[in-house]
Amino acid sequence: MENFLGNFDNLTINSNNIRPSEIKANITKSQKNRPQLHHLGYYFRLSFSNEVNGKRHWRCLANRCTASGYSFCDNIGETCEFYIVNDSHIDQPDLAKFELLERRRLIKERASNDKARKIVRLMEKPYDENVRILLPSYNADRQVIQRAQKACKPQYPKEPDSLSAIEIPDELMGHL
Repeated sequence: MENFLGNFDNLTINSNNIRPSEIKANITKSQKNRPQLHHLGYYFRLSFSNEVNGKRHWRCLANRCTASGYSFCDNIGETCEFYIVNDSHIDQPDLAKFELLERRRLIKERASNDKARKIVRLMEKPYDENVRILLPSYNADRQVIQRAQKACKPQYPKEPDSLSAIEIPDELMGHL
């Protein structure tokens, strides 16, 4: 029994054996504007962050899936090293979804500066056949651009019906 306790006291857990995956992971934006990690066709959501060492822990999006890992960045649009902790997925990889999410994110980023037709033309590129089937129509892209442009516009006050409806602050009244 003493031998067992002696061995138990000398037991150490070494988590340094986890190496980064050979293929880098991409971070894109989810529908709720949060970071979402894409690696080998699987999607991971940010589980928690350790501010001390900068480690970001990710878990698979699928319900009851135990696949997880960690990285050291969570900035949208970046490529980073991904350390796989548990690789047992219950869902199937979806390689086309990442292309569509990135396309939508880039369209929304450009929406504040350019017109819809120019943005859609810039987003045209030779996609894989599986992605091309899932691409939204021109009108759907145009509506996304218009919604993003509308969200960026400042909220001006309503136009007054008459001159008497205009309220001038007292500080400005003395200077007239």
